[in-house]
Amino acid sequence: MKFISVLKGIIVGVITSIVIPIVNIGVLSRFAGGSPIYFSNSWSYIASFMTVVPVAAFIGLYFTNKKSLTNKQRWVISSIVVLLIGIFINTVGITIGYFIVQGSLEKVNIISELPFRFLTVALSLPISIPLGKLIIDILYRWINKIPLEN
Repeated sequence: MKFISVLKGIIVGVITSIVIPIVNIGVLSRFAGGSPIYFSNSWSYIASFMTVVPVAAFIGLYFTNKKSLTNKQRWVISSIVVLLIGIFINTVGITIGYFIVQGSLEKVNIISELPFRFLTVALSLPISIPLGKLIIDILYRWINKIPLEN
């Protein structure tokens, strides 16, 4: 049962890690006045994949042992998870993604970008926490076989 729950978490994590950069690139490029080019920034997919998939697998394992979580507990879990994933994607994940794509970090001024990365996380929390709650609820209901109409 634990293996199946972790596998379900990985499936949800892979789908989510593909959707997150597509939505970010689409929304941010529209705000910048351009048209989105979804596969030009491969580092964003790398950063998202290496953070979301392990966390979703761990949450799947956690939900195996928790058969009855209240709505408030799921909100707290989603808030913590979204904050940690957002900080990790926007700091370590993007830096590693830059390194993988460019081969070195000589062209990137990481120190000057860090405050803006934390600001991006803070400004996106009002939108990302409810979306994270939706994803966590889907995973929780899938693992515990609760119908979606409840």
